Amino acid sequence: MSAKPKKGKYFIFILYFIFVEDIKNKIIEILFQGEITQRELRERLGISKSYLSEILKSMEDKGTIIRKKITKRTIVVGLNKKKFLRIGILKASEYAAVFLSSKEIKEFSVHIIIYNNSLEEMRDLLTEKIDIAFAPAITGLIFHMVDNDVVMISACSRGGSGVIYRDERIDYLGSTFLSTMDIISRQFSDKKVRIKYFSSPEEILNSYYRGDVQAISIWEPYFSIVEEGKKIQFSKDIICCGLITLKKNIDERILKFNEVFNYESNNLREGKNREEASKMISQRLNIDYEIILKSLDSYIFETKIDEEDIKKITNIIGMNLNEEVILRFINRQQNSL
Repeated sequence: MSAKPKKGKYFIFILYFIFVEDIKNKIIEILFQGEITQRELRERLGISKSYLSEILKSMEDKGTIIRKKITKRTIVVGLNKKKFLRIGILKASEYAAVFLSSKEIKEFSVHIIIYNNSLEEMRDLLTEKIDIAFAPAITGLIFHMVDNDVVMISACSRGGSGVIYRDERIDYLGSTFLSTMDIISRQFSDKKVRIKYFSSPEEILNSYYRGDVQAISIWEPYFSIVEEGKKIQFSKDIICCGLITLKKNIDERILKFNEVFNYESNNLREGKNREEASKMISQRLNIDYEIILKSLDSYIFETKIDEEDIKKITNIIGMNLNEEVILRFINRQQNSL
């Protein structure tokens, strides 16, 4: 008889622990969007003032959050940035090293946010909702010309994309705006082919399957998924995406991640850890593991970048930039704070 109450108490404790951890995770998700008053936080969570205060005290003691008293009645809650790194990626196999790196780093918690397109991702980088954007080099370069603080400190890979088309007259080609796919589209098409821009890979594929466009420029793993039509794989001598951040925010976290990212990229280039990375990507993208694993063969996981890599991209789209702008974008000072 005496064992039953103990089991009951233990079960209640487990439920309470799970509930508290769930509340903590929700608090972190909310604070990713920026600082908020304690009152607003309580209203969004729908819990009592005393209960929230208890949870916040626990998180503050662990260094997860920081609370600042603005007025006698107003307390602002924010994340302790040293404990987190927020990384944006697109829906692609290319970011295998990002997932591997997030698992290896123990000094801080790495949170990966997946975006439909690079414009939304870069917007969040500029508003500091994320710390790093893994986005196309051409997208980063365009944003750098608007804000010189946008820099690219490592490449992510080469290759991993191409054009798929039906053996018929091509009137429209589906692509994404200001991206590597845009570059591919310009190389493949002529003046008679009109480019239609879409905001996600799913929209591109659906348009192709419906026949709204007769060709698409698409990246992996979607390039491997499509079975209808002929395929032309894009050259592997062109840099696709890179590690893009704001120069003013480069700190020990970003430098540490970049170091581990370069290490994991080298392992992938040597054929190591591909199965593990594919499982992680498959889970997040909800795409079959075998497709992800196969798609990694389309990439060269090369992190080095120089001015010639950027010039290749700008030459394709007819953009004439001086070397000073290019060197500033690829940030030769990435090894110093």
